[in-house]
Amino acid sequence: MTAKGKKESIQAARFLKHKKIDLIYASPLERTQETANIIARAVHAKVITALELNEWNLSCIQGLTMAQIRKMPIWNNYWHHPTRLKDCESLHTVAQRMMKFYQKLLSTHRNKTIVAVSHAGTIAAFILALKHHSLDELHTIAPKRGWFPSTGGIVEVKNGVVKRVL
Repeated sequence: MTAKGKKESIQAARFLKHKKIDLIYASPLERTQETANIIARAVHAKVITALELNEWNLSCIQGLTMAQIRKMPIWNNYWHHPTRLKDCESLHTVAQRMMKFYQKLLSTHRNKTIVAVSHAGTIAAFILALKHHSLDELHTIAPKRGWFPSTGGIVEVKNGVVKRVL
């Protein structure tokens, strides 16, 4: 975890410290596990790994810098039509797995407060699907509404209502 990531994780933990958190779910990636454990220590909750929270698999551009990606034909689709990306995990698949996970939480943890530690693109795709927006609005409407939470961001979803918290 970077120094910035650790600072943001501690900030999120401080924000959540006095809330009654029942469980924490986290993506299996190391950085999200570290964040989840920092939060878990603050709120005294158990961390459960959930594959559904994994990052959007962009293997088609993995290992490339943003400068390199911007020079490629794939850039236009990534930025303006992310649902048209080829040779990567479909953004529809990301949204579907997140919606399925959300439905599972609603049915198995009724009236519980759950923290889910995931990734910005994954969270934004979930919220766009939840709010019935086009997934192609990933880089337009999602950031403007605070649904693309960059590192350390917290988005609250309660009874299907979404708000940017931190």
